[in-house]
Amino acid sequence: MATHDYVIDNQSAPSARSDINNVLQAIVTNNSNTSAPSVTYAGMWWLDTTNNYLKLRDKDNADWVIVGELDVTNDRWKLISDSIKAASAGGIDVLNSSGTKIIDLQVASQATAEAGTNNTELMTPLRTAQAIAENAVSYPQVITTLTSGTTYTIPSGAQAILIRASGGGGGGGHRRITNNSSGEGLPGANTTVTNATLGISITAKGGQGGITATGVVYGGFMDYLTGDTGGDVQRGKGAGGGSAYSDNYDTAAFAGRSANLVTKYVTGSSVGGQTLTYSIGAGGAGSAFGKQGETGYIEITVW
Repeated sequence: MATHDYVIDNQSAPSARSDINNVLQAIVTNNSNTSAPSVTYAGMWWLDTTNNYLKLRDKDNADWVIVGELDVTNDRWKLISDSIKAASAGGIDVLNSSGTKIIDLQVASQATAEAGTNNTELMTPLRTAQAIAENAVSYPQVITTLTSGTTYTIPSGAQAILIRASGGGGGGGHRRITNNSSGEGLPGANTTVTNATLGISITAKGGQGGITATGVVYGGFMDYLTGDTGGDVQRGKGAGGGSAYSDNYDTAAFAGRSANLVTKYVTGSSVGGQTLTYSIGAGGAGSAFGKQGETGYIEITVW
């Protein structure tokens, strides 16, 4: 360890030789010492052996600038800096020991962040928010317009699905005294949903057709259709029945029954990406003057 004031005094030859050797030792060891040199110069090096820092005296000869830290255990160099400047507009690459780039010290573009495939460029809070907004799927998703078609694919990554299937509503009946005619509405068709992998096999019955006063059953209405399967059944909570027509209130006809609703909840890691096969029950036709029942539907909620 050696430091020196870098001044060779007038002295005897042996003393001058010793003084010169000391200054050379200070130079060759970068003023290696546990404490700073007592005499300093702008641009002077000091190897701080207490902290293992290599320091450089600033141009005003006022302060020591830490250039780096020596990892004496692994014989490596550690950069210590509040600011890193690239040599060109291309940025700074961090390479591993094999020369492969592992980090590109530049901020990813918005397009790169949203694509989500680059594994070296840096992400800022803004780029992270943009990537989430572009790629995140909002759950739950509620779909209430499945009144046609035959298949529905559950979004990938979904963990649960709630299915509410309704058959078609029954058609309305009619009774006309003026032309001595009457007629009953037809039942609504069934709605079905299936997927063998998830164990889904739903049948939601349609509503019963409306009858006339001459065939009164259960107070003027036919009973609910039975035979629903595959989930929890709610009688008459599905698609509405068609309205009736009558020109004589003493001999009234009746509206069609609302369809039944079947609810099924499925959860698990295998839900996402599965395809449901379904058929939508049509509303039952009304009599000559009664109205057709509402079309069945499938409401799906995905998490």
